[in-house]
Amino acid sequence: MKINQNGNSLPGCGSDTGLRPVASTPAGARAIERIILFARRSLRGGYECDAAWHFYVSDILEHPQFRSLNGYYHHWNTTYGHSLLVSRIAFRAGWILSRFAPLDLRSLARGSLLHDFFLYDWHAGRPPSGRLHAFEHPREALKNSNSCFPGISATERDIILKHMWPLCAALPKRLETLIVLIVDKLVAAYEVFMELSHGKDVRSSSK
Repeated sequence: MKINQNGNSLPGCGSDTGLRPVASTPAGARAIERIILFARRSLRGGYECDAAWHFYVSDILEHPQFRSLNGYYHHWNTTYGHSLLVSRIAFRAGWILSRFAPLDLRSLARGSLLHDFFLYDWHAGRPPSGRLHAFEHPREALKNSNSCFPGISATERDIILKHMWPLCAALPKRLETLIVLIVDKLVAAYEVFMELSHGKDVRSSSK
């Protein structure tokens, strides 16, 4: 767990970012897990990086609507755990890339955390609009983000709406969006492997 300079832990900066070890893991999931763990280790930005991420997203982490994502399953994870893992890895990647290219790190941190801010269990039914979840949930996430966190930036909007590319027709316009969609697919692939392998037993054990 990350500790601030006063010796207190930083909420949302613990070592548990969504990966839960299990006794038997399929080979495909193990390979993806190794990639994710390698990314987490190689993209460590130290205290400064983690403190910056938390500074940008602390209001989101403390918001009751966002915290309610802990009650929704997302593949093998919860939507909260999935969003946290994607955001932490994406921000660390952006932290490094910002040395070579201009990046909006604040929008990267916030947009990646809000990319799946939909408030329903997509395993149980469709979004309120009645459309397919894969195509509609970015719009739901943006609607909830605008409602709970007014002043969403253009980059945050691009991340939220286009993180499902190529399922969405519009091409990402921002490098920040490209980072998030790659990390999101990597994390989701791992979670899908785990869900297919362990199903409801693993998901229900997290309650």
